[in-house]
Amino acid sequence: MTHNLVLLLLFVIWRLISTVGLTVEPAELLLQLGGRGQLILDPSGVSEAEPMAVVRPGSADDVAALVRSAFGSARSRFPVSARGHGHSTNGQALAPGGVVVEMSCGGGPPRPRPAYAPARDEHYVDVWGGSRQRYML
Repeated sequence: MTHNLVLLLLFVIWRLISTVGLTVEPAELLLQLGGRGQLILDPSGVSEAEPMAVVRPGSADDVAALVRSAFGSARSRFPVSARGHGHSTNGQALAPGGVVVEMSCGGGPPRPRPAYAPARDEHYVDVWGGSRQRYML
């Protein structure tokens, strides 16, 4: 329950920052709140870094708002990294002191339905980045 409240608080802060603008350094903001991002490990074991926050976006608009706030002004820039299932080999999905956008599907989304493309006379399936093959077949 406490973990959910911390995530909710971080989400509310993120939405306020993206709406109003970041007026303090991200690390200072978290120190004021006493929060910590979760440690993100590189599966190769070569790299590790602690982000300011981990965000699970609800839509592409959420991701766009986060990127705009991350690069909106020269004074308050912070790194943003998209993370699927963490299969990078050299820590490319790490964002030290920044925000990791969690893009995995978690416990598994409903199976996507094939759609027909008459112009190509074939079926296709749209899936999100980070989707696992076992959910598609």
